[in-house]
Amino acid sequence: MEIPRLVINGGTRILLANLFALEQTKDCWNEGTMTGYLVLMNALVNTGADVAVLQRHGILDNMLSNEEEAAAFFNQLGGSALFGPRTHRYARLFKDTNDFCDSRWNRYMAVLKRDHLRTPCSIINLLAAAILLFVSVISAGYVICRYRHSCT
Repeated sequence: MEIPRLVINGGTRILLANLFALEQTKDCWNEGTMTGYLVLMNALVNTGADVAVLQRHGILDNMLSNEEEAAAFFNQLGGSALFGPRTHRYARLFKDTNDFCDSRWNRYMAVLKRDHLRTPCSIINLLAAAILLFVSVISAGYVICRYRHSCT
């Protein structure tokens, strides 16, 4: 599933706020497309740095004065939605993302990157240590093989 691209400017903010209000008040609009999109964006965007990441990936095109203003807009609207993330059209995207983040391997990789691989120097050090460990294991195996053959 893809996230639709959105250009954010003063007019877009007014339009989205009005569509959100309409969907929240109309009973016949049970799909809640705009509300679902705003709930999704609220989950993705907490700070201006999050807006910058979404801009880099082509999801948002921010024409407001700064990223913090766009983040505040999504947090304000998405936080006031009347239904949770399991009941809208992006529910599968929420579930897939949570399943991906909750897998043990991805959690360990995130901790490794966050705590140990912050700089290029630490990445090089990790690779050097892995190579040295590999060479040590190979040389130990070679020594054991030579010792067994010399004893017989």
